[in-house]
Amino acid sequence: MRKLIKKILREQDDLQWIRDVETESSLSPAQIVNRYESAFPSNVVGPMVMEGFSDIWYEGGKYILKTDDWSDFVELFKDVHTDYGYMGRHLAKSVLTDNDHWEPYDSHDLVHDWFDQVWSMVAKDKELYNYVVNWVSNTLIGDEMRFEGEETTLTKEYLLEWSADSDVLGEMIDELDVFEDLKINLTWAYGDAYNQASVDEIYNSAIGAIKNDFGDGKWESKTINRNGEELTKHQLVFDVTDLLEDTVVEYIEDCWANCRRYWEPDFGDDDFEEYCDECSDSPFNEYSTFIYFYSVVLDNQGEEYNPRYNEYPNEDKITDYFKDSFYNRF
Repeated sequence: MRKLIKKILREQDDLQWIRDVETESSLSPAQIVNRYESAFPSNVVGPMVMEGFSDIWYEGGKYILKTDDWSDFVELFKDVHTDYGYMGRHLAKSVLTDNDHWEPYDSHDLVHDWFDQVWSMVAKDKELYNYVVNWVSNTLIGDEMRFEGEETTLTKEYLLEWSADSDVLGEMIDELDVFEDLKINLTWAYGDAYNQASVDEIYNSAIGAIKNDFGDGKWESKTINRNGEELTKHQLVFDVTDLLEDTVVEYIEDCWANCRRYWEPDFGDDDFEEYCDECSDSPFNEYSTFIYFYSVVLDNQGEEYNPRYNEYPNEDKITDYFKDSFYNRF
């Protein structure tokens, strides 16, 4: 029933009590909730909320959250060690921070069976396989090698014979020192690919957890003047009207309710807000940003983000990244 009343009050913009509140400019949003026992009217308290939360703008009757990038949401993730495919805060920070050099795994340690993991990706892709064969033909023919216990050179005849069967060529590349650089670069290409595919899995899981609460958001750009120089500033923008109203009002109501538990009726209701002055400016007297405030709400409810992610990335994704990495190396 209480939520229904709130909904009705939100939809009615001609209620006398809202006009009354507008004349009482000294009231805080928390005092409005306490005195009228309803969700505060956004057109009255919107500017105050914007002043209280530095990352909130009140625009066109909506509460708009503006952040620099996805890394601003890291504090919403549970501060635990990542384990069994569940993401903790440290992993979320690694993947949401703009760090092109971060890799979840040591690339070289990822390869336990070179033939099965690395060469199989070359062998199953005809274009890539032919590219490797042509590269060997153009680059390594005539190089010295030790084959079957004897010193000899790599000839086109050897290459034609071995390349007729991808398994045979793979075994030769795996075993012969003449192919050492090729094998190493294929190994690193696989490591790069596996890491990039893994980052995709982790990133998508982290972003998905954020979007479940905040929506998709959108990137906006604006030009600012700094010391006479025009700069382009990019921001992520979210309409968080419902999320903010629901969580802030609930938080305020809980604050008053907890305080009222210790309130003696004989004191007189006129003195209640003075008695519970900490609630009067709640939550803005404690939290400078809405994201920080919301992180505390999630923590109190035991609902900090701890999403599941796929520890073993899709092989097709690995293959695509593997090809890109290999071609870049050769």
